[in-house]
Amino acid sequence: MSTRDLGHLIVDTVAQQVQVPVAEIMSARTPRALRARRIAYNAMREREMTYPEIGGVFGRDHTTVMEACKNASDKEIELSKQVSWAVKGDVYFLRLATTPAGTVEVAVADPHNGQRMVLEAALAEQLMRAVFRTEIRVVGLQ
Repeated sequence: MSTRDLGHLIVDTVAQQVQVPVAEIMSARTPRALRARRIAYNAMREREMTYPEIGGVFGRDHTTVMEACKNASDKEIELSKQVSWAVKGDVYFLRLATTPAGTVEVAVADPHNGQRMVLEAALAEQLMRAVFRTEIRVVGLQ
């Protein structure tokens, strides 16, 4: 997969997760588009894309990307890691459980460094699609 294709896949995943249209992420200067772009930039960095490669995906200068990555919040960095994992599909599943709120929680670990993370529902679904190459259907949880 080319870096440009990977970049667009990450943008699509971020758009789904934060519910901001791809067109808005790619061009608008609204606060939600800026936040989504920072998440995408950092997810691309997680996948070892260079600043110039990331800038090329968005039609921006690499220094713009560097500054945005530097200014990302902890929550944005956490989401970018989840997006990177969901796109990569290279994780160990640790557990699948329901939370007291009734949502599904997926805990995973990176097989390369052992880092563990609990994924948000939309990213967990994206990751499971990537790993199993099929649509996920929940038939019941106990």
